[in-house]
Amino acid sequence: MLKGTTIREKFDLVGIGLSNFRKHILKAFNLLSSIRSRLIIYEEVKQEVYTGGWCAPMNELYQEAIQEKLFIPMNQKMMVQMHYGTFVYMLKAHLHGIFELE
Repeated sequence: MLKGTTIREKFDLVGIGLSNFRKHILKAFNLLSSIRSRLIIYEEVKQEVYTGGWCAPMNELYQEAIQEKLFIPMNQKMMVQMHYGTFVYMLKAHLHGIFELE
C-alpha cells in the first residue's frame, strides 16, 4: 500500500510518482506509445495490469477514500482507470505539443 498517514498524503504521493514518471521516462513512454499497436499483448499480461501492478494499490486507496466519505461511492476500479487515463492523456497531449507539462 502507498506510504502516508492520511489519504491526502497518499494521493499526493501518487501525484509525485506520476510527475517523476513523466520526468524520467517520457521518451520511453513515447516509444512504447508509438509501437504498442504492433505488439501482441497476452491476456495474462492485460489481467495483471488491472489486478496488480499500479492498479492494485490505487484500488485500495480509492476504496479507503470512499469509506471515509471523501469521494462519492463509485466502482473504485473504474475510478483508478479514470485517474490513470487522465494522466496518459496529458502525456500524449504533451508529446504532440498541445501543451507543456512543467
